[in-house]
Amino acid sequence: SGTCTILTIARAFAKGRVRPKRSVIFAFWNAEEAGLKGSAWWAAHPTRPLEKVTYCLNLDMIGRNPDRPVDVEGVKNAEGDALERIITAACETEKLKITKYDHTNEAMFRSDGVSLLRQGVPATMFFTYWHADYHAVGDHADKIAYPNLVKIARASYRILRDAADLEPGLKINPDVPLGGKPLGIRGEDVKLEGDAGGVKVSYVAPEGALGKAGLQPNDVIVSVRGKALSAVRPMAELWKRTQESRGDAPVVFDVRRGSERKELSATWPR
Repeated sequence: SGTCTILTIARAFAKGRVRPKRSVIFAFWNAEEAGLKGSAWWAAHPTRPLEKVTYCLNLDMIGRNPDRPVDVEGVKNAEGDALERIITAACETEKLKITKYDHTNEAMFRSDGVSLLRQGVPATMFFTYWHADYHAVGDHADKIAYPNLVKIARASYRILRDAADLEPGLKINPDVPLGGKPLGIRGEDVKLEGDAGGVKVSYVAPEGALGKAGLQPNDVIVSVRGKALSAVRPMAELWKRTQESRGDAPVVFDVRRGSERKELSATWPR
């Protein structure tokens, strides 16, 4: 859904009469699931000077759940209110229902826009939330909610066009949390014994909830609140349980660290 939408937006810019003041780069980075490797490489070796890159719009899983407002994460990742105003106006024009998040939630923290965000480029992400076919063989094109996808594409075109015309360009919000919320980790799904699964951690933000609890890279999270993660999409399951567990009470995570088992207790606000 994200790839075909990016191609459609690129075609609209190429064929349209509108020429924004800044160039618009369309990127299809690979190895996101392996740890954002493609986008991280580009951010470290950009094809254009990063100081001239003013904004990144990331489209990730935008084809499902049409009855649910679309998550737009990071509307305050730029200084001032210009970015949020552009996003709000574009979505209202296209009658696209959205839920705005000020900064980077767990889903965006696992997606390519964060590679630019960490290099000082304001980034936002559209996301239509998880679904039963996530990373599964049943994720077919006939299940895409195309009318809603068209709205997202048209709104994204407007956002990119207006952001590219801003003078001066967007600047990173110095208060943006780069660790991800609420967990502050990046990781990948791993299959364990039987029907069990886990999340092998590749990055831990020191200021994140689990960083403060003592989680380390290469740890494998195997359960939350005493309930084991399944082998089917354990990272998505971990994220969902985290969303359900916000509050003042500590939440216990069971972790494998080499041959050891550890319990880590973490809390985060609602």
